[in-house]
Amino acid sequence: MEKGYMDTVNSWLTGNFDEETKQQISNSVADFHLPRYNEIPNVGLYLEQATKYVCEYLEPLGEYTLTPSMISNYVKKGLIANPVKKQYGRDHIAYLFFIAMAIWMVTDLCSLIPMPRGNHA
Repeated sequence: MEKGYMDTVNSWLTGNFDEETKQQISNSVADFHLPRYNEIPNVGLYLEQATKYVCEYLEPLGEYTLTPSMISNYVKKGLIANPVKKQYGRDHIAYLFFIAMAIWMVTDLCSLIPMPRGNHA
């Protein structure tokens, strides 16, 4: 029998998961780690290279996707500095990881909170 939405929310909030769910979570994050700052390449990466580098680390998290357009928008909005000669350095990549993880956490949190629908005037 499929678990209902509130059952899923309750499981996340209380940490009471069935064994299959525990195993899925364990498998998806078992090898997950972000690189330490000094492990990030200290050479300039072009936009596509930077995107690929960050996405390879974030792959175990599942649905989160980072695109070159997203990175360009982060630069336009001032979330990360402009690339130097079209290359993203260690600081840029570290900020991309930070932004990606913040978005991932908010997205996960939003999936747990029931959002009211309809007109509440």
